[in-house]
Amino acid sequence: MSTMNNTLPNNQGDHYSCSDEVVPESLQGESTAELMADLSLREKEKNLSAVYLNERQSVLEKFISWTDQDQVDFVKTLIRSMCHDQHGQIDAFLKPILQRDFIAFLP
Repeated sequence: MSTMNNTLPNNQGDHYSCSDEVVPESLQGESTAELMADLSLREKEKNLSAVYLNERQSVLEKFISWTDQDQVDFVKTLIRSMCHDQHGQIDAFLKPILQRDFIAFLP
């Protein structure tokens, strides 16, 4: 399934479009390695654009070169430009990671 998402905020903060992709209920693995392997497999199932695949590494390297504060600001800006369905996908990705972090700090 190929989904192209050209979500751009307008002046009122709304979004012009969003993919109709269904978010899986759980992206949980028993370990971070399993979670990342699962996400890698899911990524291969998607038809990602050639432009994205060609530019992803250079964009990531640029992002990594920024300070922590710059990275957080950029991610906040990015999240603001995303639609509700995309927020759900990010939420599903972060929940197991945050749960593991919380459990790791328990006595």
